[in-house]
Amino acid sequence: MATQITHINKRHPKDKDNNLSYLKDTPRIKSEKELKNFLNDPDAVLFHITENEMIPCNILKYKKHNIIFPEPNPVSFYYSLAKDASINVIHQKKTLDQFYKDKTKLPPQLQHDIVIFSYIFKTTSVGIIFSFS
Repeated sequence: MATQITHINKRHPKDKDNNLSYLKDTPRIKSEKELKNFLNDPDAVLFHITENEMIPCNILKYKKHNIIFPEPNPVSFYYSLAKDASINVIHQKKTLDQFYKDKTKLPPQLQHDIVIFSYIFKTTSVGIIFSFS
Protein backbone atom coordinates (compact mmCIF):
# COMPACT_ATOMS: atom_id res chain seq x y z
CA MET A 1 0.00 0.00 0.00
CA ALA A 2 1.10 3.54 -0.62
CA THR A 3 -0.06 6.83 0.79
CA GLN A 4 -2.72 8.33 -1.42
CA ILE A 5 -3.84 11.96 -1.58
CA THR A 6 -7.61 11.88 -1.65
CA HIS A 7 -8.46 15.43 -0.56
CA ILE A 8 -6.95 18.81 -1.32
CA ASN A 9 -7.09 22.12 0.50
CA LYS A 10 -9.65 24.56 -0.83
CA ARG A 11 -9.67 28.21 0.06
CA HIS A 12 -12.90 30.15 -0.16
CA PRO A 13 -13.15 33.94 -0.42
CA LYS A 14 -14.52 35.72 2.64
CA ASP A 15 -17.21 37.35 0.52
CA LYS A 16 -19.36 34.69 -1.09
CA ASP A 17 -20.78 37.18 -3.63
CA ASN A 18 -18.07 36.36 -6.16
CA ASN A 19 -15.92 39.24 -4.99
CA LEU A 20 -12.56 38.40 -6.50
CA SER A 21 -10.74 41.33 -4.90
CA TYR A 22 -8.52 38.89 -3.03
CA LEU A 23 -6.93 38.08 -6.40
CA LYS A 24 -5.90 41.63 -7.24
CA ASP A 25 -2.20 40.93 -6.67
CA THR A 26 -2.23 37.62 -8.53
CA PRO A 27 0.14 37.81 -11.50
CA ARG A 28 -1.46 37.67 -14.94
CA ILE A 29 0.44 35.43 -17.35
CA LYS A 30 0.07 36.58 -20.96
CA SER A 31 2.60 34.50 -22.86
CA GLU A 32 4.45 31.20 -22.78
CA LYS A 33 7.66 33.05 -21.98
CA GLU A 34 6.04 34.71 -18.96
CA LEU A 35 4.68 31.34 -17.85
CA LYS A 36 8.14 29.74 -18.15
CA ASN A 37 9.69 32.59 -16.16
CA PHE A 38 6.95 32.32 -13.55
CA LEU A 39 7.39 28.55 -13.20
CA ASN A 40 11.13 28.99 -12.74
CA ASP A 41 10.62 31.48 -9.91
CA PRO A 42 11.21 29.51 -6.66
CA ASP A 43 9.00 31.91 -4.72
CA ALA A 44 6.00 31.61 -7.02
CA VAL A 45 2.77 30.31 -5.56
CA LEU A 46 0.11 29.18 -7.99
CA PHE A 47 -3.62 29.01 -7.41
CA HIS A 48 -6.18 27.24 -9.48
CA ILE A 49 -9.12 29.62 -9.39
CA THR A 50 -12.75 28.69 -9.75
CA GLU A 51 -15.77 30.87 -9.18
CA ASN A 52 -15.84 30.60 -5.39
CA GLU A 53 -12.67 28.84 -4.38
CA MET A 54 -8.93 28.78 -4.70
CA ILE A 55 -6.80 25.65 -4.61
CA PRO A 56 -3.20 26.30 -3.61
CA CYS A 57 -0.65 24.49 -5.74
CA ASN A 58 2.94 23.52 -5.15
CA ILE A 59 5.76 23.42 -7.67
CA LEU A 60 8.20 20.56 -7.30
CA LYS A 61 11.35 20.38 -9.31
CA TYR A 62 12.57 17.04 -10.57
CA LYS A 63 15.78 17.43 -12.51
CA LYS A 64 14.81 20.06 -15.12
CA HIS A 65 11.07 19.44 -14.88
CA ASN A 66 8.45 21.38 -12.95
CA ILE A 67 5.67 19.33 -11.44
CA ILE A 68 2.62 21.32 -10.42
CA PHE A 69 0.11 19.66 -8.11
CA PRO A 70 -2.67 20.80 -5.79
CA GLU A 71 -1.60 21.25 -2.21
CA PRO A 72 -2.88 18.18 -0.38
CA ASN A 73 -4.97 18.34 2.73
CA PRO A 74 -2.58 17.14 5.48
CA VAL A 75 -5.39 15.19 7.15
CA SER A 76 -5.59 13.07 4.01
CA PHE A 77 -1.89 12.20 4.40
CA TYR A 78 -2.26 11.48 8.12
CA TYR A 79 -5.25 9.20 7.59
CA SER A 80 -3.56 7.36 4.74
CA LEU A 81 -0.35 6.86 6.76
CA ALA A 82 -2.33 5.54 9.74
CA LYS A 83 -4.33 3.20 7.49
CA ASP A 84 -1.16 1.90 5.80
CA ALA A 85 0.42 1.34 9.22
CA SER A 86 -2.51 -0.79 10.38
CA ILE A 87 -2.19 -2.98 7.27
CA ASN A 88 1.60 -3.24 7.67
CA VAL A 89 1.30 -4.27 11.33
CA ILE A 90 -0.82 -7.25 10.31
CA HIS A 91 1.83 -8.28 7.76
CA GLN A 92 4.65 -7.83 10.27
CA LYS A 93 2.80 -9.85 12.89
CA LYS A 94 2.54 -12.70 10.37
CA THR A 95 6.30 -12.38 9.81
CA LEU A 96 6.87 -12.70 13.57
CA ASP A 97 4.59 -15.76 13.67
CA GLN A 98 6.61 -17.26 10.79
CA PHE A 99 9.83 -16.55 12.69
CA TYR A 100 8.62 -18.67 15.61
CA LYS A 101 7.41 -21.46 13.29
CA ASP A 102 10.43 -21.68 10.97
CA LYS A 103 12.73 -18.68 10.64
CA THR A 104 14.69 -20.29 7.79
CA LYS A 105 11.79 -19.47 5.44
CA LEU A 106 12.34 -15.74 6.06
CA PRO A 107 14.92 -13.52 4.34
CA PRO A 108 18.24 -13.40 6.27
CA GLN A 109 17.65 -9.83 7.48
CA LEU A 110 14.40 -10.98 9.18
CA GLN A 111 15.82 -14.01 10.97
CA HIS A 112 16.07 -12.16 14.29
CA ASP A 113 12.95 -11.60 16.40
CA ILE A 114 14.22 -8.27 17.73
CA VAL A 115 14.48 -6.92 14.17
CA ILE A 116 10.91 -7.98 13.38
CA PHE A 117 9.67 -6.55 16.68
CA SER A 118 11.42 -3.24 15.95
CA TYR A 119 9.49 -3.04 12.66
CA ILE A 120 6.25 -3.74 14.55
CA PHE A 121 7.08 -1.08 17.13
CA LYS A 122 7.95 1.48 14.44
CA THR A 123 4.82 0.78 12.43
CA THR A 124 2.44 0.83 15.40
CA SER A 125 4.02 4.10 16.60
CA VAL A 126 3.44 5.67 13.17
CA GLY A 127 -0.15 4.37 13.16
CA ILE A 128 -0.92 5.76 16.62
CA ILE A 129 0.71 9.15 16.03
CA PHE A 130 -0.94 9.72 12.66
CA SER A 131 -4.31 8.47 13.91
CA PHE A 132 -4.26 11.27 16.48
CA SER A 133 -2.95 13.78 13.95
